[in-house]
Amino acid sequence: MYISHDYSYVNKTLVDLGYAKIGIHSLNFDRYFSEKEKEENRKAYEILDSDGWSKRCDQISKELFERMESMMKILNNKYSIYQYNNTIKYGEHDLFFYSNRGWNNKEWYDYIQLSFNEKNGYEYNNMLLSELLDLISILELKNVYCRVQYETIVDEKKLHDDVLQICEQYEGKFITYSGMVGKIKCVNIKDDQKEYGFFKKGAKNRYYRINDAELIKLKIA
Repeated sequence: MYISHDYSYVNKTLVDLGYAKIGIHSLNFDRYFSEKEKEENRKAYEILDSDGWSKRCDQISKELFERMESMMKILNNKYSIYQYNNTIKYGEHDLFFYSNRGWNNKEWYDYIQLSFNEKNGYEYNNMLLSELLDLISILELKNVYCRVQYETIVDEKKLHDDVLQICEQYEGKFITYSGMVGKIKCVNIKDDQKEYGFFKKGAKNRYYRINDAELIKLKIA
């Protein structure tokens, strides 16, 4: 099976600064066609009438379902998959099953997302990912590919503590924040802890709430 790795949801800045790790969000299984197959589909679209084209699409979709379902049966024998196996309770699952059955106006699916259970922890999910990739990489499922979606796992406390230090350092000084020029000011004190806001240049009362992931960029500015 063709496998791609998608890091588009990863905040590389936070990872590079040591405030986050790269974690796994989901495995996404969808249709995949070679350039030759795409050309064949284009020719069929030009030749067939609407009814013939609809039947062709349904046939391809059903074949994809059969192949994906054969994979799911293998995975179901090895892992706890919520929403695929009705005996698995939420929270006790390894994977959360979602498909486009119904959403595609069909009685079958041709797209799957398998999300990981965050409660199982970073180490366990990484181990599970490694096992799954080894398993699915040897499956021969024609026209099916897997996109591995990664995410950012942030150490929120470490990030926020350092952002508070930056706020104290730059309080009352002009800075550029999220493309705007202005000042950081204290807007509230709760439990002896200052809360800060960003006031755009010229603003008296209106301010933006501080986004930790955005403000931390001052550390490398």
